[in-house]
Amino acid sequence: MEKEEEAPYVQQKIRHAPYSKELFVYTIDGHELDTLSKGLVLPLYFNFSIFFLSFSGSLIGSMLPTILAKIPCSNWIWLLFIIGCTIFVCGIFLLVFWFIRGEEIKKVVQDIKKRMPPAQGTPVG
Repeated sequence: MEKEEEAPYVQQKIRHAPYSKELFVYTIDGHELDTLSKGLVLPLYFNFSIFFLSFSGSLIGSMLPTILAKIPCSNWIWLLFIIGCTIFVCGIFLLVFWFIRGEEIKKVVQDIKKRMPPAQGTPVG
C-alpha cells in the first residue's frame, strides 16, 4: 500500500485594504458569543408576532360583531373566535419575548464595548 501524501502546508495570504480611521478589535467570551448568536432569530420573532397580531386582529374583528349581536352562532364561529384569541396571545408573547431578548443583547454589547480602554491622550471622565 502506498502512503498517502499529506498536502503541504500553505500559508494563507491576508489582504488588507487601508482604513482611514481606527479599527477596534473586541475580545469576547464564549457565553457572550452564545448570547449574540441567539440574537440572530430575534427578527424572526418580531415578524411572526406582527403576523400573528394582524391575523388574529382581523379574525377577531370579523367574528366579534357576530358574537356581540346575540345572533345564534354555530360552533365554527366560536371555534374561530377562540383560535383568534389564542393566536393573539401568542403574538403578544412573541412581541414581549423579542423585546426582552433584544434588551439582553444590547446589554451584552454595551458590556463588551466598555472593556475598550480609552484612546491615548483622551481625558477620562
